[in-house]
Amino acid sequence: TYDIVFVDPYYGETSHKFLLKNLVEILNESGVIIFTHGKLANIEEMIKGLNLEVYTQRRYGGTYVTVLTKRLKI
Repeated sequence: TYDIVFVDPYYGETSHKFLLKNLVEILNESGVIIFTHGKLANIEEMIKGLNLEVYTQRRYGGTYVTVLTKRLKI
């Protein structure tokens, strides 16, 4: 399992749900996914139904950086 996973797919590609689903399986409970993408990527839709949540998101010109974490189990 991993603590930090960097993901930098093609910005024009917006279908990464399968990728994120697989990353959830190898991410430590306190791990993070640092996901760079373009503005057309709908992160909320991609993580719907997955054990992930958006920790923070930043924009640098046309590049977006979203940090995802596993949801806390209460």
